[in-house]
Amino acid sequence: MLKTYDELAALLHKLDDLLVAEKWDYVVQLRVIGGFSLLYYDLRVTSPTSNDIDLFDEMSAKLYYFAQQIEDSNWLNDDAYSVKQALPARILERVVFVPARLKFRRIELFIAKIESIVALKLYALEKQAARGYTAASNPRIQDLQDLRDIFSHYKIATAADFLREFPGLDCYTALLREYGAIAD
Repeated sequence: MLKTYDELAALLHKLDDLLVAEKWDYVVQLRVIGGFSLLYYDLRVTSPTSNDIDLFDEMSAKLYYFAQQIEDSNWLNDDAYSVKQALPARILERVVFVPARLKFRRIELFIAKIESIVALKLYALEKQAARGYTAASNPRIQDLQDLRDIFSHYKIATAADFLREFPGLDCYTALLREYGAIAD
């Protein structure tokens, strides 16, 4: 079920309260990527919702159990962990997290930097293009829309704009042109 940023943040606060009530004896670090990160930065404007909060690291069974006590859905998951395992070093080295503004007692939340999200979304599109998908047929259309939202926010219209904002990702300019996300 699609949720807004405020709804997902409220679930994190409920999880934190449950961890305190259950006398969780340490602070758990959550490194978040995906749609929630874009909502955090107010960059997912076309469809300002997300299904879940994607963790970049493996989640313990106990933490998953507590998350399910808050809401019986996959609202907090480590699906991205399997993606992380398959990422090439050139992408993985670009994934950087910063502390979130949200504060908790038993959760320390880190959000992927914009540059990291862009690199991950571009890699996802690259994999789909390698499978023969086009912008019109891509099953990960949300990735393309997210990139368009980010580019609109940063006023990126051309390859030069893109490279100025995201240096080192020049290998993706042809793909972005092909997908209509940037012009020459």
